[in-house]
Amino acid sequence: MPHQIVQEQKQEIDYSEVIVTQLESINKMEIYQAYLKNTITIHQGYDNNFFRCDKQIDTPATGIYKLDLDNVTGNIIIGQKVVTIIASMEYDVIVHEDKMQFTDNKGYFVFYDIKMTPEEQAAMMAEAKQQMLSKMQDKEYLDVVQRKAEKIIAEQLDGLDYDIRVLWR
Repeated sequence: MPHQIVQEQKQEIDYSEVIVTQLESINKMEIYQAYLKNTITIHQGYDNNFFRCDKQIDTPATGIYKLDLDNVTGNIIIGQKVVTIIASMEYDVIVHEDKMQFTDNKGYFVFYDIKMTPEEQAAMMAEAKQQMLSKMQDKEYLDVVQRKAEKIIAEQLDGLDYDIRVLWR
């Protein structure tokens, strides 16, 4: 009786279209919120205990990180069980002006309060926001955001056995 040789062929399924479609459907996603606090000191008068007039303003804010996957088609590398996404991130800061705290440090002979024009206050808030935006780009925050983004994308690709790597532009 002749023997028949049966060859098994393993077919690899190409999930690249599914992955790209899933990622494009994400569009923009809020990944992480960080609580930020900035202290601004306004100094008037002399630098001694008699005529000093300082005001410290504690400015709380929320830093928001958003992942932008609008044009992911040309920015994705699908390898053997690894998906690498070259993504861009958007930063935004929402300053909570209603939660600002003011502390006065007045000298013995100072009986006035520091006055600010609306323009000076707007410039101060813009400077505080700019400082917070630069603080949001610290490595400590970016590492947390990257891990969170990889986890969120892995959840979106649930069922596909791929490791997710995110590289920031």
